[in-house]
Amino acid sequence: MKIMIVEDEVSIREGLAQMIDWGEERFEQPILFEGAIEALQYLEKETVDIIITDLYMPILNGIEFIQMLRESNQMCDIIILSGHERFDLAQEAMRLGVKRYLLKPVSAEKLRQILQEVRHDIEERMKLKDWVRIAEKKLDQYIPVMKNQFWNDLLTNRNDRLENVAASMKELEITTVEDKFCCIALWKKEEMQQNKLTEELALQQLAAEIIPDRYLYGLPYENMEIFIINGDVRRDKIEILKESIRQNLNIEVYFGIGTTVEDITEVRKSAAQAAEAVRFICNGSTMFYMYYKDIRRIENTNKKYPYDMEHKITKMLRFHDTLDESMTKNFLREIMSPKVSIEESRKELLQFLGVLGRLADEFGVEILKEFEDTEQAITNYDRVEEKFLTIMDIFARAQSNASKRYIEIMVEEAKQKIEKEYSDPGLTVASLAGHIGVTPNYLSRIFGSITGRTCMEYITNTRMRAAQEMLKYTGKRSYMIAEEAGYRNPNYFSVLFKKYTGLSPKEYRERNAS
Repeated sequence: MKIMIVEDEVSIREGLAQMIDWGEERFEQPILFEGAIEALQYLEKETVDIIITDLYMPILNGIEFIQMLRESNQMCDIIILSGHERFDLAQEAMRLGVKRYLLKPVSAEKLRQILQEVRHDIEERMKLKDWVRIAEKKLDQYIPVMKNQFWNDLLTNRNDRLENVAASMKELEITTVEDKFCCIALWKKEEMQQNKLTEELALQQLAAEIIPDRYLYGLPYENMEIFIINGDVRRDKIEILKESIRQNLNIEVYFGIGTTVEDITEVRKSAAQAAEAVRFICNGSTMFYMYYKDIRRIENTNKKYPYDMEHKITKMLRFHDTLDESMTKNFLREIMSPKVSIEESRKELLQFLGVLGRLADEFGVEILKEFEDTEQAITNYDRVEEKFLTIMDIFARAQSNASKRYIEIMVEEAKQKIEKEYSDPGLTVASLAGHIGVTPNYLSRIFGSITGRTCMEYITNTRMRAAQEMLKYTGKRSYMIAEEAGYRNPNYFSVLFKKYTGLSPKEYRERNAS
């Protein structure tokens, strides 16, 4: 077992290290530190089993040291070392989980006795952890099977009593944020080259990453995949998911989205609708997703309008940054044919402009000013063609930057939140990711790719800049500046500030005094 001794008096520190035969007591030779800051820096990368620490030390005292250990999830056993009997400090230490308290001077026999007791406690906990680990492993192996059965039963109407469903969800730790549920059906244009289980897991993982706060479960359903979502399904999430699957798995997919239901026992209805919607579009359509509620509207729409050609154009605009001008020209010839009245052509042209307008909103580009004189231009085919080709070129340029721009927007949102809330000690990468709606790992990855720094480095730099400004232009005391910069412990803030600037807060203020 590894032991750390933290004591500012060198004679006591060295004396404890030489007091007993550590190997005979089944311990490694102790690691020695003069102060708590150095010990904390070591523990950022390493772990120990037991820490013997003095209560009275400069910068961070023993109680503050223990508090920071607990905040950083260091669960080692701690032995307090003090030259005075202080009941109040002993109480505070006990609250922090300290069970052993040694008074100076310490005899070898007393030290040996305390260490044997602590070692026995650790060994007993390790035995218990082994048993718990075995039990958890068995449970972990069984819970996925139970969850899969739970959702299968819901989709096949074998579990339709709400009280039974609620009890099962509690037992399986399935939590929801609202009483709204919707299903997404995914149909693959072609099978992947991997085995079926790997394929299913990969698709489920991508869906969980794109919709992290709403994704409940994914499972096979009628030769397709069904994703169960807690809430409504946004169109932008479907588009991001499709692109992510294409980039990561190199397959083309179609999506159907069922209606949103408020009773979880009605999930099977949403799943059936989602399956019907995806079958509707994968039957020769160029659309890649369909909401069930839109099927009837499309079926009842005037069949003369060239929907297939429209879908091909919008698909080209969504996923390619090169243009096929002939596709647009053929579409315009169709809706502006001499056989079609000017009024009908105008209606169909406006309908197509509406589709492009919604697409332009998604891309964040302006196109309608290119076609402000629709009424006059409708009689001149060459002018219409020229303007539409200009619009197509706008989309092509926007598409080439779309992916990068989306990532930049998320990173900029994270940076703005850091700049606004750096004074909150609870500001973390996880809280930022939750705010933006992505996973912490994904946020860290894109943040680093855009800024060249990690999220935590950016948070620290922002806090340090704020502290520098306050030291320059206010008379606030160092502990107040530490708190306003997002640090609970002023001594820890001082150490970080010196590491960042090369000066203590006091030295920095004096050097930058007007």
